[in-house]
Amino acid sequence: MPRTDSKRLLVEGPNDGWVLAELMQASGVPWPRDSEPVDIKPFGTNTPTKTRVVAQLKAANLRILGVVLDADDDAAATWIKVRSWFSESFHDLPEEPPTDGFVSSPNESKITLGIWIMPDNQSHGMLETLLMFLVPEDKDPLLKFAETARDKAKELGASFKKVHEDKAKIHTWLAWQDEPGLRLHEAVQKGVLDPKVSPLETIRVLVPQTV
Repeated sequence: MPRTDSKRLLVEGPNDGWVLAELMQASGVPWPRDSEPVDIKPFGTNTPTKTRVVAQLKAANLRILGVVLDADDDAAATWIKVRSWFSESFHDLPEEPPTDGFVSSPNESKITLGIWIMPDNQSHGMLETLLMFLVPEDKDPLLKFAETARDKAKELGASFKKVHEDKAKIHTWLAWQDEPGLRLHEAVQKGVLDPKVSPLETIRVLVPQTV
């Protein structure tokens, strides 16, 4: 589909991109299917390197680059890694991750950089951690039960890693919805996960509409 080549959003994988597209649309960023406002591009690897990421800054016509990464075990360590990628090109990167996300001033090449570390730039976790804040209040008891079921499954030999506990929790919860087993972006699209439950204005900084 046609889309802008001046705004690019780097994400860890295709699923992240689909979810973020739904969240941006829900937060008021128009998302016509024939002309998306931003080019969402997966890193293409689970361990993005400085060379691969910084190469994006050389894309023709690029004016805005957004980067979304999972904090996993340590948001501060993830920020240090991302900061090392861009510190040579953007001199206003702070030492610690800002709680509201980071948006730079345009650099010498007139490119603006936005960075968001899932779930909230401070806590450990990932996209799924953020999405649990979108569980409607009346479904919260079921989410707590999904956590109990997840922990029991681990006791019985379930092999998921500790860093993926939130993935196991939310997908367990989604398995009990009508319809069971929706993918994350489908759950947002259909309102099973309600983006109105939690403010998402910070997502908008990655796709400024006035630039």
